[in-house]
Amino acid sequence: MIMALMTPLYGTLCLLLVSAIVATIYRCGLDVAFTDPRLVLIIRIWTAIITTIFVAFLLKIKCDKYFAGLVYYNPQKRIIFFMVECSLIVNVFTATLLFRPDEESISLIIITLLIVSTNVIIFLTALFMLVGFDILEDSKIQSNCQVIENMYRSLLSEKAEVMMEIDCISGKILNYFLKGQKQDGLVGTTYEKVTQTIIEKLHGDDRLEYLNQINLDHLKHCLNNNIHSWSYEYRLRTDTDDYEWYNDHIRVDQDLDSIKAIIVTSNIQQQKNLMYNASVDDLTGIFNRKSTEELINSYINLNHNGVLFLIDIDNFKAINDTLGHTTGDKVLKDIAQKLTTIFRSTDIIGRLGGDEFIVFIKSDIDVHSKATQLCNSVISTYSDGRNDVTISASVGICMVTQELNTFNKLYEMADTMLYASKDQGKNTFNVAS
Repeated sequence: MIMALMTPLYGTLCLLLVSAIVATIYRCGLDVAFTDPRLVLIIRIWTAIITTIFVAFLLKIKCDKYFAGLVYYNPQKRIIFFMVECSLIVNVFTATLLFRPDEESISLIIITLLIVSTNVIIFLTALFMLVGFDILEDSKIQSNCQVIENMYRSLLSEKAEVMMEIDCISGKILNYFLKGQKQDGLVGTTYEKVTQTIIEKLHGDDRLEYLNQINLDHLKHCLNNNIHSWSYEYRLRTDTDDYEWYNDHIRVDQDLDSIKAIIVTSNIQQQKNLMYNASVDDLTGIFNRKSTEELINSYINLNHNGVLFLIDIDNFKAINDTLGHTTGDKVLKDIAQKLTTIFRSTDIIGRLGGDEFIVFIKSDIDVHSKATQLCNSVISTYSDGRNDVTISASVGICMVTQELNTFNKLYEMADTMLYASKDQGKNTFNVAS
C-alpha cells in the first residue's frame, strides 16, 4: 500500500536526478542523455536500482496501517494526498523546462538536487500532516499501554508465588520473580533447569500433564493455533511431605521474531480448601446435596451413562428418639464410611439430607451384587446399654437412559423404587426396569 502511494513521485525524482548526473558525467545535455541509446540504458538501470533500494526501505516501515486508513477510510485525505503528489510531479517536469537541453555544467546537478530535495521535503511535510498525527497518537497510546503492562507485571510478581518470563526460541529465562523479589541469579539460565526442581516435587498423578503443559513446543503450538492464554493446576510436595495445590497461568505472545511466555504460579490451596468445605457435608465429610447434583449432571451431560443408588436408613427415627441425636450423628458417619468403603473413589457419594444418601456409579457394574453388598453392610444394631435399635437400608436403583438423563429425573425414578423397597418390608432394593 505504501509503495503504491509513494513510488510514482519518487520514481520521477530518481529519473530526473539520474539523468542529470549521467548528462554531467558524459558532458552532454539532457537532450543527448534522453536520445542516446547507451545513455538511456544507463539511466534506466540506475533509476531501477535506486527505486528498488527505496522500495526495500519502504518494506521495512511498519506504518502501512496508517496509509491503508488514508486510502480506504478517509476520502478527504485521499483526495488531498493525490492532489499533492500530482502537483509535485507536474512541478518537477515544469522545472525541467527551465533547463537548456544542451547544458553541460555542474550547475545542472546542483539545480536538480535542489528541485529533488525541495519536492521531497514538501511531500514528506504534506504526508506528515495527513498521517503523522495519527502515528504520534498511537505512539502515545502504546507508551501508556507499556506503562500499564509494567504495572500489571509488577502487581503479578508481588501477588504470585513465582512469575517468570521466558524466551520460547532460546529457552532462556528473561525475568524471574519469587514472591515479588527479582532473582537476578536465575535470569539467563535455561527454562529446563528451573522447571526441573518443580518436577521433582510433583504429585505422581500430575506429572504427565505438567510436563506437557510446560513443553516449549507446546507453548509455540498453542500460539500457532491462536491460543494465547490458559491455566492448569497441579500438586507439589511441601517440606512436611504434604501436597498443596498450585495454579499456573500462561500467556504467550509473539513480538517480531521472538516468542515470549509469561508463567504466573499461585498457591491455590486455600481456595481449594474453601471449595471443598463448600461442597461437602459438615457431619459426614462426603458431598452435600448441591455439589452431588452438580457433579452428577455434569457427568451425565458428557458421558450419558451411569447408575444411581438412592439409600434411606430404616429405623433412623428410632435411633434419634431412643438413643439420642449423638448416636444418630454417629450412625450417619458410620453409613458414610461404609459407602466410601463399598464404592470406589471415582464414584460420586453424597448425603442429600437427614438419613438419605446417594451414590452415582460412573461405569457398568453388577447392580444386584453391589446392592446386596450394600444392604448387608448397612444392617447393624446400636445400643445404649438398655435399648437396642437395628438399622438397615432401603435402596432404589435406576440407570441413565435417553429418558432418564438428568439428576432430577433419576432421583424421581430411584425414589419410586426406594418406596417400593419400604413397602416390601425394608432392608432390600428395587431396580427400575
